[in-house]
Amino acid sequence: HPQHANVNDLHPRARRVCLRNEDDLHNFAVYILVVNFILKYCCGVNVMAKKILCIEDEQEMIDLMRLILGRRGFEVLGASGGVEGLKMVRENHPDLVLLDLMMPGISGFDVVEALRRDAATARIPILVVTAKEVTAIDRAALTGHNGHAIHIVRKAHFNRTSFIAEV
Repeated sequence: HPQHANVNDLHPRARRVCLRNEDDLHNFAVYILVVNFILKYCCGVNVMAKKILCIEDEQEMIDLMRLILGRRGFEVLGASGGVEGLKMVRENHPDLVLLDLMMPGISGFDVVEALRRDAATARIPILVVTAKEVTAIDRAALTGHNGHAIHIVRKAHFNRTSFIAEV
């Protein structure tokens, strides 16, 4: 609803636009929200924020990703495990998947394999965020036959600045 437009709903780049006063800011916010609504629901394009799906079995990690990345204008969705994650990837078409490897049921390795087999999801970038010590064999399994590089961030060596740069 445009009457409830909030400048905080805008992408950070849009907020930086030089505007003369609060009325201009409100009108600009309404305009951006309306354009985004039309593009998102009529054309399937979201111009306001990149969508990231965090597939993780620990809710605290999903919340942390939302906190860190949400402050930078990303829309962060959470999936509690591989099964839900695969479903949400197909429904939401994220721009990036953050993926834990060690999850009960369907592991992160299985999620990568399923995503790479499906033409609709094969090109979605994946950033692995894991506590697991990733071996050369693990890396080979993650890369697979299609040669898509998968970046890996170890939870034990988590650094917010370098993580944001990876995203």
